[in-house]
Amino acid sequence: MRIYLFLKTNILTFYLPKKISGSFNFAENPEEESKLINVEARDNNWYLYSTADTSVLKGDAPISEILVEKDNYYFLKRGDSKYLIYITDAFDDTFLPFNFNSTLNLSIGNDEKCNINFLCPFFTGKIAEIKMKDSDIILSTTKSCGAAMDIPGLKVTVVLAEPFRSEVLTRQTLGRTR
Repeated sequence: MRIYLFLKTNILTFYLPKKISGSFNFAENPEEESKLINVEARDNNWYLYSTADTSVLKGDAPISEILVEKDNYYFLKRGDSKYLIYITDAFDDTFLPFNFNSTLNLSIGNDEKCNINFLCPFFTGKIAEIKMKDSDIILSTTKSCGAAMDIPGLKVTVVLAEPFRSEVLTRQTLGRTR
């Protein structure tokens, strides 16, 4: 499995072996003695677990461990900082190229009506749209009261590349990203 750790300035990637066996610890800073991400194998499953320094959160409450499921987000807390991780298959085939023409009309969200599903339990409904207007690509969020930003020649959109300590702020920021 592949683990993405979203930091303020970059995204770190860690890997768990295909064979579910052993315990693994990962740190955002290799010089840090305390490890942020702690995973162990049990009953042919991976478990993310808390330590004396790092807590796994369910909502805002610390829990001792949680079963790791692919394509899922998890919050960790160390000190006053919260961290967001995403766990998926090591060979993720969900990222696909998309070709479009002048009738581009994509809706992105966690809803079956959306063209592109963003499978994150923290967001519901349509969260963004990408449309073609007068030969320009327009990216808008559904909560921006119709305002949008023209992005000529848009090739890649990165949404929420900067994590925040507050889960509420993270949700609000995604709704305002344009």
